[in-house]
Amino acid sequence: MGKLSRTKGAVAEREFAGEFYAWTGIKLRRKLDQYQFAGGFDLEPEPNQPDEAIALVHHLAIECKRYQRVTDGLVAGWWSETREQAIKVGKVPVLAYRGDRMAWRVMVSAKALPSTQHLTGNFVMTVEDFGSLVREGMIQ
Repeated sequence: MGKLSRTKGAVAEREFAGEFYAWTGIKLRRKLDQYQFAGGFDLEPEPNQPDEAIALVHHLAIECKRYQRVTDGLVAGWWSETREQAIKVGKVPVLAYRGDRMAWRVMVSAKALPSTQHLTGNFVMTVEDFGSLVREGMIQ
């Protein structure tokens, strides 16, 4: 991965973390060892916040993607990568992505939500909706 790509990725991760914080009050930080070790998801809870906040997100493996143009094919590939990384570390996969001039979208498996665990698909939602589910402890 080139330096420009890593820089763009870091900007996207900070941007998503800022939007997530605006909706939830929960701080996320970049996982700086993501490129060196297995389980390279992008964001983890900031440790200097209340335990209740950390408990709501510690089990999530959040991967961020930011591209000029988002296609169904790209999302499918990103989701596959996100799932593989989350499985390696025993966490719930979460994919946050956005294209130019588009709002962030967040994908989670239906199996991550107690009321829809019998379904096999995924849900795509806004950061606001994702934040609401996280705050309510609905993503497991």
